[in-house]
Amino acid sequence: MDSRSARGPITVDVSITEVCNARCVFCHCWQSEGGGEFTIETWKRFCSELSKEFVVKYVCFGGGEPYRRDGFLEFVRAVHENEMASIIVTNGIAMTERRAAETRDSGNFILNFSLDGFEETHDEMRGFKGCFEQVLRGIDNVRKVSPDHHIALSTMINERNAPEIAAFTRWALDKLAIDCINFQAYQQVTRYEGIKWYENDPLWPKMNETLDRALSELAEIADADKRIFNPPRQFADFRRYFAEPLSDLELVCKAGHTGFALNSKGDVFMCAVEAPVGNIQRAGVSEIFYGEGAGAHRVKSVDCSENCHFLINCYYDKESGRHASYEDRFRELMQSRTVKLSG
Repeated sequence: MDSRSARGPITVDVSITEVCNARCVFCHCWQSEGGGEFTIETWKRFCSELSKEFVVKYVCFGGGEPYRRDGFLEFVRAVHENEMASIIVTNGIAMTERRAAETRDSGNFILNFSLDGFEETHDEMRGFKGCFEQVLRGIDNVRKVSPDHHIALSTMINERNAPEIAAFTRWALDKLAIDCINFQAYQQVTRYEGIKWYENDPLWPKMNETLDRALSELAEIADADKRIFNPPRQFADFRRYFAEPLSDLELVCKAGHTGFALNSKGDVFMCAVEAPVGNIQRAGVSEIFYGEGAGAHRVKSVDCSENCHFLINCYYDKESGRHASYEDRFRELMQSRTVKLSG
């Protein structure tokens, strides 16, 4: 396979820092002290080349907690100065009105807040009391200073929140000023621990009557309310995944074909399981993306049979499985931003 068989538009996922101010029980980022991060100068050069050489759907900032990176919004601003869109995935802690206004002024208009259930559940999972209230306050602050901001929730289905997740979803859609909820199957967040990593993880959801009912209710909600990003059939695949995590889900891996990931040190990954194929501090993005290492990873991904969390979550589409209404909304957001940039 020619390495240039990769096709756009692509997405870029950036772990802008490994540092975090939460203490999530399923993540190890908060134990990191950071260090060795690529500079804003490197990032500006990367964004310039990226926008010229690729059709980019969006650049997604995660972490760690992105706002813990010094000068973070300068990195966001560089994306928009090169006429690309950004998504920021945040735990929502300390999203003050001032920070919300600064985020708006950076050019960002899509914020994704992590929220995994009602107060007791979310605080327990995020490692400290008061996190739930801070997220809700942060959403209100963004809506107050930037009414047109697209605000999404990201909710991870797991053993702890399964009993309440349907009720939580109805409450969130009714009470919170949000545009979208995206559900993900419970996953390895910061490090790969092998194909059977789930066996000794207490948050891996047991496929029982409670989970089965929850997934059925979520599918019904998704069918009725297009603010649920997931198509209804994805919940059926979640059920299969939780029941038999090593079974063939008949999903196609897109690792390295429709995007790539960066860590805070600038290492470029086509697949989270494989070694990096380059580093933006030492090579250009085209050289990396179309290089021999990236091409080899794309070939390998075609034949990969592992049901990693990317396959069931981020890469899931089942041939345009996303809700058309959400895709239309996303295109409108892109077009609106393009007009503002050119005007």
